[in-house]
Amino acid sequence: MKALLFSGGVESTCLAVMTKPDLAVTIDYGQVCAPGEIRAAKHIASLIGMSHRVIEVSLGHLGSGEMTGVPSDDASGRVPEHWPFRNQMLLTVAAMALADCDLRELIIGTVLTDRVHNDGTPDFLSAMERLLQTQLADFRLSAPALTITTDDLVRRSSVDRDLLGWTFSCHRAQVACGACRGCNKSLELFARLDREDGDAFATKPPSESEVSSRSILRNL
Repeated sequence: MKALLFSGGVESTCLAVMTKPDLAVTIDYGQVCAPGEIRAAKHIASLIGMSHRVIEVSLGHLGSGEMTGVPSDDASGRVPEHWPFRNQMLLTVAAMALADCDLRELIIGTVLTDRVHNDGTPDFLSAMERLLQTQLADFRLSAPALTITTDDLVRRSSVDRDLLGWTFSCHRAQVACGACRGCNKSLELFARLDREDGDAFATKPPSESEVSSRSILRNL
């Protein structure tokens, strides 16, 4: 089985389109934004015909930062959404849940800019793969976007822009707050994509049907 950690965000949605996993897994571990992630993930999975499963584990009391509903201490030097051992927990929980399903590959949507987190680095992912391989035969941990940005991932995946409109990336609430790092990242991405799409439309040569239509209009 090939499974994808699926939060319903931009990166995991792009990877769902690119990698076509056998199963997408969304984990509710007690984060305040879980209902929004699950809602988006279920809808996107249904749109692209992807099998989807929600796993629930109650770990909110072990977290920290704004994803628990309690803002981080700015003096800590950590990003506001920092949750200790978050990716380690997500990968472990997914592997536990799917261990008896012939899990061969687990995909995570880590991108280049995630290296701001200790668990978003190549060293971390390599270490996690080795750890999981001690109990899962013929297993590999994949991070197809590890060395590229989210913008590059969107371009490479050729994901439909309308599909991206259903994604959810908020860290603070069940509906997008429009102010956290997750929301701001998505808003800035969509603004750049809109500019790119506008430029492409402006410079794209007209199709034969468009030329024909213009000719007909001129002759009316």
